Amino acid sequence: MQKSERMGSALMLVGAEGIGKKKIVEQLVSQIGVNPDVMVVERERNDKDDLKKNIGIEQVRELIQRLSMSSLAGGQKIGIIDGAETLSIEAANALLKTLEDPMGDVLVILLATSTAAIPATVLSRCQVVYVPTVSIEEICDALVARGAGREDAHEIASFAAGRPGIALALLHNQELLAAYREHRMNLASVLKASLAERIGLIGEITKSSKENLEELLNVWELELHKQQAYQLLMNLIRARSAIKQNVTSTLALEHAFI
Repeated sequence: MQKSERMGSALMLVGAEGIGKKKIVEQLVSQIGVNPDVMVVERERNDKDDLKKNIGIEQVRELIQRLSMSSLAGGQKIGIIDGAETLSIEAANALLKTLEDPMGDVLVILLATSTAAIPATVLSRCQVVYVPTVSIEEICDALVARGAGREDAHEIASFAAGRPGIALALLHNQELLAAYREHRMNLASVLKASLAERIGLIGEITKSSKENLEELLNVWELELHKQQAYQLLMNLIRARSAIKQNVTSTLALEHAFI
């Protein structure tokens, strides 16, 4: 499939992490023509090997510069921004002209988990496509077809919450699956604990890495939703928002569960 006027020069795929956006991009790039020149921008890591909060302006400027150059193989130039919702304001503003008036045969693809944090000026310049979740039954059947037992497949599909990429990662990574199971048990312990015990448990749980904490919060949200514990679920969602605003994870979760 060649890039068409209908597709335009800027495409945004929106869907949950692990839902398959990267797979869609791979398929699109493979059909787009001969020898496309592909450049990918994503959040970098700091000295502690944690992901930085934002994709910075220098990263976007480098992408724009590369897109403005002649393609090495003579094909189309494709710029992929993975995690577009983490673009800093300065980086998003720097991208606007390229989205609106790209030079040459250029396609910019933005991948995002949500449009909430993306400036309207960026959204208005993109063709936005929402990638839907997949049913638990479909994911379960796909896992069984790959050799999983039905019981394990159903558990993994439940954890994946409609995201095939997460399901495959859990199927092939027993350590990750064990971590998800531990997150579920940790929530059960917190809910059963006394007030004083909860504070201690949360303090221990939040000592983990940012990536592990993100996985834990994903599992906790799913479990609270299944239990129809909607007040706690809303508290947890507010806690996640507070953590993104640099409130310490321990303090945010203590307020959610006390």
